[in-house]
Amino acid sequence: MQTVFVTGANGLLGANLINQLLNRGFSVIGLIRNKSKYKGIQSPNLKLIEGDISSDLSPYLTNIDYVVHCAAITDQGLLKLSDYLEINRDGVIKLYNASLENHVKKFIFISTSNTLKHGYIRDPGSENQIFRKPFSDSLYAKSKFEAEKFLLSQNKGLDVIILNPTFILGEFCSSQGSGRLIKMALGKKIILAPPGGKNIVNVKDIAEGIINSFYLTTRKEQIILANENISYHDFYRLLCKTIQQKSIIIKIPKLILYSVGLVGELIRLCGKETELSLVNMKILCSKNYYTNKKSIYQLRLYYRTTEETIRDSLKSLTHPNNPK
Repeated sequence: MQTVFVTGANGLLGANLINQLLNRGFSVIGLIRNKSKYKGIQSPNLKLIEGDISSDLSPYLTNIDYVVHCAAITDQGLLKLSDYLEINRDGVIKLYNASLENHVKKFIFISTSNTLKHGYIRDPGSENQIFRKPFSDSLYAKSKFEAEKFLLSQNKGLDVIILNPTFILGEFCSSQGSGRLIKMALGKKIILAPPGGKNIVNVKDIAEGIINSFYLTTRKEQIILANENISYHDFYRLLCKTIQQKSIIIKIPKLILYSVGLVGELIRLCGKETELSLVNMKILCSKNYYTNKKSIYQLRLYYRTTEETIRDSLKSLTHPNNPK
């Protein structure tokens, strides 16, 4: 039985990945901050260890076949790049070196599509170019990019796969995380939609892509995991159709979002953490679109529809135990 070490075991992706790994017959060691909050399935083949990426994880990496590093700081409101680098870059370097010392077969790093150039409906972004504005100004994206640079520069005998998922929704999403995109529209007669768009992908497809990447024969690879490119307006229209909700969807003018971003910048200058920033508002106005051709070809993925992704997300968001 092959063994997989997964960081971020209680996150949206980590919990779904562990479920699929256990269902496929893998043994799993999951890194989690608090065992009592674990929301995935229980199994005798699952061992949860409490800690974080700054802990000494070497004792748990003996006889590990694959390391999947999902854990990261994703908060978009931190003030300095250094606030992200400690975990999103330095933690990756530490875990990579520990994996190398323990002769792990493959190191899979879950990054973000935002480190790669985004495109448009007719010319979506691909793995061939690095990010551009506004994402190149995002402290979160910068920290992930720094981790990618380190991994891509290594030639020490440990296979490295960098997976770049787009915006993830699905089972176990929360109203405090990516599920906010849906939660903020539920029950609303008027829905305010930013003028930009996202690529929406189901977390189950990301988990399948990770597992399929175990069997890639290349020593070093980078692959976008993406599905449907959709504007915020069309996403909310599909959401309303799916849940049979009658709402008026109004597109927010860019000028208003930029004004909100400028107010956020003043707040940040006062040392207060907030997701309101000019960079984040510009991102909401961008067409953040990518192609999934490489993942379909190399990882043999068949992506779920956005409607199915919405339904999976609603199961978690309307559950009574979902965090508000």
